[in-house]
This record gives sequence, structure tokens and C-alpha cells, in this order.
Amino acid sequence: MLILLSFTEAAERLGIHPDECFELVQNGQLTPIRVDPNWYIDERAVEELRRKRQAPTPTDPYAIANQFLYPRTRAYASLTNKEFSDLLSEISSLPLCDTAEKRAQLESSRLLASLPLLANAIGRTLVGEPADDRRSLHTQRLRGLWSACERVAGPGLDGRGFAAFLISASKGMSDDPTLLVDIAMAAQNHGRVPGDFVWKDPTEMESNLVESARYAIRNQDLAFLKRCIAASTLLGVRFQSGTWSLLAKHCGEVPAPDSLECVWSSSAPSHSSFGVREWRALINAAVECDNVGLARSIFLEWEANGLIGANALLGVMAQAFKDLGDGGLLSEVLDLGAKAKELSSATWGSLFNAAGDLDDEGSSLYRLWTSCREQKASLDAGALGSLAAASGTAQRGDILTECWNSVVASEVELNAIAWGSFASAAGECSDAAILEKVFEAWSPTTDTLQRGEHGIWGSFFQAAATLKRADLLLSFFEKLESLVDHTVLRHRGTLDPLLWSLSAQLDDRVVGTRIQDMLSGAILDTEHCFDVLTSHSPAASWDSSGQFEGAARCLMRWLINQSYRSPEHFIEILDQFIDRLFQIRQDRTRLWHALISRSQESYVGCLRRRCLEHLGQSFSYLDSLTPTELVAELRKANSGVVARIVDFLQTGLAQVLPGTESQCTSLDDEQRKVVNYLVQNQRTFLQSHVREDPAAFFETTFSLVQSANLAAVSSSIARHFLFCLIREMSAAVWEELFEPFRKGVHSAKNTFIQQFSAVLNKDDLPAHFAEEVAANARRFLRDLGHALRESAPREAKAINVAFDVLVHLVGQRGRLPTTKINVPRPFCIAAWDGAKREIIIPLLKELRSNAETALRRLPSDQQFFEVSLGEASGEEEGYAVLTVANAWGGGGSASEYSTGIGLGAIQRWANRLEYKGKIGFAVPDQEIRTQQSFWVWRVYLHLPELEAESAL
Repeated sequence: MLILLSFTEAAERLGIHPDECFELVQNGQLTPIRVDPNWYIDERAVEELRRKRQAPTPTDPYAIANQFLYPRTRAYASLTNKEFSDLLSEISSLPLCDTAEKRAQLESSRLLASLPLLANAIGRTLVGEPADDRRSLHTQRLRGLWSACERVAGPGLDGRGFAAFLISASKGMSDDPTLLVDIAMAAQNHGRVPGDFVWKDPTEMESNLVESARYAIRNQDLAFLKRCIAASTLLGVRFQSGTWSLLAKHCGEVPAPDSLECVWSSSAPSHSSFGVREWRALINAAVECDNVGLARSIFLEWEANGLIGANALLGVMAQAFKDLGDGGLLSEVLDLGAKAKELSSATWGSLFNAAGDLDDEGSSLYRLWTSCREQKASLDAGALGSLAAASGTAQRGDILTECWNSVVASEVELNAIAWGSFASAAGECSDAAILEKVFEAWSPTTDTLQRGEHGIWGSFFQAAATLKRADLLLSFFEKLESLVDHTVLRHRGTLDPLLWSLSAQLDDRVVGTRIQDMLSGAILDTEHCFDVLTSHSPAASWDSSGQFEGAARCLMRWLINQSYRSPEHFIEILDQFIDRLFQIRQDRTRLWHALISRSQESYVGCLRRRCLEHLGQSFSYLDSLTPTELVAELRKANSGVVARIVDFLQTGLAQVLPGTESQCTSLDDEQRKVVNYLVQNQRTFLQSHVREDPAAFFETTFSLVQSANLAAVSSSIARHFLFCLIREMSAAVWEELFEPFRKGVHSAKNTFIQQFSAVLNKDDLPAHFAEEVAANARRFLRDLGHALRESAPREAKAINVAFDVLVHLVGQRGRLPTTKINVPRPFCIAAWDGAKREIIIPLLKELRSNAETALRRLPSDQQFFEVSLGEASGEEEGYAVLTVANAWGGGGSASEYSTGIGLGAIQRWANRLEYKGKIGFAVPDQEIRTQQSFWVWRVYLHLPELEAESAL
């Protein structure tokens, strides 16, 4: 009897998917019977085929493909992890195909067809699982299946079999960036060649190969990167130009110089098709990798290809060779720029910027500027600012003057960077006239600091200081003060520390003191503050402050300053203050509250400044002494300047406070409570450097003011109250701020004296001993002064200064045969965030400026400039020593070849670098080398400890 089965029923009998049953029909292993309109299969044929599939030949080692693997490929999704693991174990246990007989058995089995089907099935499984789990399981199973397949059936797989695994690996689900490349390389090892694989859409394959290449670059695995590129060639996936630029950019970000070399050489066939984006990415990556040779190769190839996108890339190339310090190629690029037409304003700016650093006395910069004028190019504010900055760097005042005249004639509206560039350039070119013209043309408004123009002001201040024009610095600062309302702004931001530093360096101490008085609030428009208190209302909440509170803070800071600056006249000043205060009738309680609570932190700054003024006079005197004179001063152990410094720190409170008589007996208990509370709060604040609850502080203070009824006290009681408050708050500040420091001062001085007592007691002290003692004494005094500048030293980190030394101190001189450089990269010192900008770079520029002043007076063949950076040893262990030596000629004194401000400025910059209570220092010296005189600076900076934080 004929029994017909449907395709689905036949598949169930055979234990396979209906699709596979259809494949058996197509392969001729089953004959279908048509019964319109459907097709059926004879049951007897199905049973016969089932018996054959279940009874493999005992000698066939690959029977697993017939009895289990092949029928289950379509049902792969139903396999559990254990079932799949068992399946891999069975496949892995199959013998290797190492004989002709086994090769025949392998080909007669369905293993070679089953494994690719399993690989294809992997990409369609695990639906419903979380994405991360699905990706991880996909990778795990595909990697396991490929390992088993490569061992057993690798030599027998054809192109279609390898393609199945490649497609599955590139489905985007795999989180193993090496799998795709491993399969491709295995295919190559087994005889596959380019052209064997053709993809309808190679985009996904290319994307996966790019990710594999980025993985190699990120891990700096050059061998794997080469395999990735070889895999792309085998698979017929040609990297596009954008891909090469992406890989080059990634090499620069890592940085990975070896990988960049590989990307450059591998992309050679595509160089002719590269556009601006690709050339820019390559040259910038070469800069990031600090690879001068590769940058040169890229430039020459770009030039050979016809200077593609020259107008856009000339500036990029110039900046690249400037950063790399390749003066030769930089000159070539600048020459190309001078001959180019229709350059953009941005490109002109980049060329100017690069030309300024070229060591050719500004001739390249002048050629560019001449070409720019001849072409009547329209320069924007950025390009003009770059030209100004470059003229300053090259010290070409003639170019700066022409540039400024061009700005005036064209009426270009300069931006903040351009204004700052013109100001800085005027200082570097020693052109006070241009500096004044630029400042007059600039029109800052009353919201100048709120608009973020700190950098412009800083450039003007720095330029005036560079020119040693104290009058200009004071004029600029007074202009700023006339525009700034300190009842609104609490401070000047970054300008405050800059102005303190510059004013301390001025030779004109009258101007320097006046600037510091304005900075500290000792000079104040008191009438304006009193007017604000009369016309404005207090802030709505304690933790906010308005103009009313700002005016109160300014007035009390001014009054505290007067108590230190003029103690003999303070009572008179205080009486005048009280009289003016009593003219304010409204909100008297809130007024008293604002005066005494908003001025809490003013005591610290005012008192510290008074101490520094006293110590500064002593330091100036000691710095003016020769080593022999300083030793003589040190021998006065109990009466000399050092002893007086120690005495001041121990008993100096009476020297800075008004009078000695007590005026606090007139206060009642409630008024005394206000003073005691504020004093205790000040102590707590100084001890912890944190005020935990400002709102509670203001509320408590207000309650005490109300209880003390300060709004109704007489002018006499008000005077006693303020006098008592200032005196006792100052005492609290002195004790908490200076007590821990002064306890060790006397001991340190005695240790210092004892250490050199044998030397100091000699009547005839050798000169070199005197210099050694003097150097240590000055270092001790610098440590002393620095400890008072910072109440809470900033947390130091390990920062890398090698690049800054090479760029700002060496620059283009590094390419000259008369320059010797020994700067390891990287090299870390101990400093804090912002120290590079605030201290290190200005220090390096000052060293460079002094050296260049001397070198310019020597013929080129006699110039010599040496820079080294390393760890000090011996007594200076724990320091890094930066040594800068330059020839300065055989006649005259070294001071004739100095900038005139370098000696003090360099030492002051170094002194500001503090680490764990010790500061940096700088020592100048003179040497004779090969019959030539040398000026030598040795700057000692702190090395970070081993456990220091990672470099910035």
C-alpha cells in the first residue's frame, strides 16, 4: 500500500528541518510525487533514507556529520550551552585529516557542509537574550566552533565554507575584534587568494576590519595591525581614503608611532586620491607621535602629488614643522606660502604663527607679510593677532608697527586674543609707544571682567612689566580699577596673583606699593561704598550677597588695612569711619551684621601682607649684600637681620596692631559675646580651612548683633567695639596662622647657624665657602618668606615638563649645530594644576630671553646654547635641576648681556614652586669653557615622590 507523506511529515520522520527535506529532494536523495496541487514523498523512501542515515559505516570517523550534526543545523537555536559544548567536544575529538583515506572520508561525509551551516546559524540565534549576553555568547560559540573546525576540517573548507565563518564573524554581534582577522588569515594559509571572496555589500566587512585595526593601534600591536591590513587585501575590502585618515588620527591620539608608519606605508596606493582631510590627519598624527622623519616623508609625498589643497594645508604643514622643530622644512613651507595666491585668513594666521618661531631674525615672517600686502589679502582678527604675536616672538618691531597701522587703516574689529597678542608683542619688541597706542584703541567697558577679558588685561600688565615701565603698569591698573566696582566683584580672578607678582618685581617700590595697596583694599573709594550702603538693601538670604554686603566687606577690609598700615593714626581713622557710618540710618542692625560677618576672611590677607612687607625689607637688604657681606651679617647671630626676622615672627603682633592699651573694657556682656563668637569662628575656619555651614554662621551672627543691640550703641561704644574686634581677630589670625610656622623658625635658624658655625667663626673665610654659606642662607630666607605667602599650599602632582622645556626654552635653536640638548621625555616635577601657565612657562621664557640677548651679540659660529634636565644628587637630592648655559662673549660683565630683570625674576619664579613645605630655587653662575665665557643658570625644581599621582 502506498503511503504518501507531506514535506513536514517526512522531515519529522528524518529529524530534520522542512527546509532540509526540500534540499534532499533537490539533491535527488528523495523523489517527490505530485498529487495536484501538492507534492508528497513515498513513506518507504523516507524510511530507507532514515535507516541509511542512522547506520553509518563503522570505519567512517566523520559519521557525526551524518547521524547528528547535519540534521540539527537548522535546529541550532534549540541547543543549550551544555549541548553545544558537548557538540564541540565531539567535533574536536575527530581525527585530523592527514591521510588520503581520511580526506576521502571527510569529503564523503557532510561535515564540510555542516560546519558552515552552524556558523551561519549562530548569527540568527539567541533572539530574546539581553544584547550584551547575546553578543558575548555569540562570540564564545563562534570562536569555539571555529577552533574545532580549523583543527579538523580547515584544509578541506572551500571558499564558501570560509565565507560562512567570515560573514558570521562580521555580523556586528561579535565582541572579539581578533576573530574576523584570524579566520581571514587562516583562509590565506589554506590557499585562499585575493579574488576568492566577493561581497555584495562590503561596508559591514570594512567596518569590522577597521575596528580590528583600531584595536591593534590602541594596544600598539603592530603585528596584528599588519594582519588586519593583509586581511582586507585578501577579502577584497579596499580601505577608503577616509578610513586611512581615521586610522592615522587614532595613531596620533594613542600615540602609536610604529602603527602610524604602518598606516602610511600601507596606504601608499591611495595617496594620489587623498584630499585635504587625509593629508591633515596624517601630518597632525606625525606631530602627535613626534616623528620628524615621517612628517618629512608625508610633506614630500604631498608635494609630489601636486600640493593638493595647498591653500588649506600650507598652514597645517607650517604648524606641524614648527611643533616638530624642523626648521628646514618649515622654511620650505613658508616659501611656498609666500608664493601662494588667494590664501584664506586662517592659513595666513598659521603661517605667521609658525614663521615667528623660525630662527632667521624674522626674515621669513617679513617675506610672508610683504606677500600678503602685495596680494591685498583681507586678514581677519585672528590672522592679525597671529602676525602681531609672531612679530613679538621674532622681535621685529617694524613688522609690529606696520601690522598695527594696517589694523587702524582697515578698522578691523579685533577679538580678545588679538588685543592680547598686540599687547604682548609690544612688550617683547620693547615698543612702549605701540603698547600705549594699542591700549588707547582698546575700549573696555565697566563689565570688562564679567565678559572674561582677564587675558587682555594680563597681557597689558605683563608687557608693561617687561618694558620695566612702572608708570604704564600703574596707569593700566588704575584704568581697570576705574571700571570695576568691587562692591559687585569680590576679586579680579586670575589678575590678582599676576598683579601681586608683577608689583613685587618692580624696581619702583612707590608704584609697587601703591598697586599692592589697591590689590589689598587699602586704597578704596570709601564714599562710593558708603553711598551703596545708603541706597541699596541687604541681600534676601544669608548665603547670598549683593552690593550692600559687598560694600560692607570692602569698607571693613579697608579699615583692617588701616589698622596695620597706620597704627599711630588708627584711632583718628576709626573715628572718621564711625562718623560716616552713623550717617546711615536705615537697616542699622543688618549693616552691623554685614560689616562684621562679611569681613571674616579679610584679616588673613591683610595681616599676611603686613608681615610680608616687614620681611620684604629685610630680604631686600640681604639680597643686596655680597657673599662676604652676607656672611658677616650672619655672624651677628643675636643682633643681625636674621635674628630680627625671628623676633618679629615671635613677638611682632604688637608691631602691626594699633596701640597697646586695651579699649575692650567698655563692652558689655552681649557685645563681648559677638566678639568672642567671631574670634572662635575665625579660629575654627583657620584650623580646618572649611566653613561647614555658612547660613548657620550668618544667622547666629545676626542674632548676636540683635541681642547686643549694636544698632543703638553710641559712637564711642561703636569705636570701642570695632577696635576690640579688629585687635582680637588679628590676634586669633596671628596665633592660628603663624604659630605653627614660627615655632620652627627659631629652631631652623639655630640649626642653620650651628651647621655653618665652624665656617662662620673663621676670621679668613675662603671665597668659595662664603659663596656656599650665602647661597644656603638665601635659600633659608626664601623658604621663610614663601611659607608666609600660602596659608594652605596647593596639592602637588607629577607634571611632565619636558615638552614645555623643548618648546619654550629651546624652540628652533634645537636644530642648530651650536645647540646641545639633553632633555629626557617625559620628565616630571612636582607642581600643581595651573603651575605650567602661572610659573613654569614664564620662567622658561625668561631664561630664553636672557640667553638670546647674549647670543645675538655673538657671530653664529661662536654661539653656543646648552639645555639639560635631570635629577640632582648629593645635597640637592630630591630636586630636578634644569641647567641653561649660553656663551656671552669674552669682554665686559655678564650683566651687560642680561635683560636686566632676569636675575630677580628667574629666582622669584623658581621660589613660587613649593612642594611639601620646601620651595624651588635658582642659582646663577659664570664659567670659562674653551676660552669662552658662559652664563649658567641652574634651576632646582622638586621631583615628585614615587607614590605621586600620574603625570598630566
